[in-house]
Amino acid sequence: MSALRLGRPWPNAVLVTPWHSVHNQWNIAASKESSFTMKTQLYVSYAEDTIQNQSLTLREQIALQMKSNGNI
Repeated sequence: MSALRLGRPWPNAVLVTPWHSVHNQWNIAASKESSFTMKTQLYVSYAEDTIQNQSLTLREQIALQMKSNGNI
């Protein structure tokens, strides 16, 4: 079903900001809709940040988030 048929005024909007689970759900729905509308393949790849093959500590996760937000 296209975005226009749903009555959305922003059919070409794409949001890719995983700040909150609602945004993640919106991203998934928007990606599926865009892929369907444009008749393209949707690829999903999950990733985990690591340092020397070890999961990030909480301090490292916070530092990474702050850096990606432009706060560092």
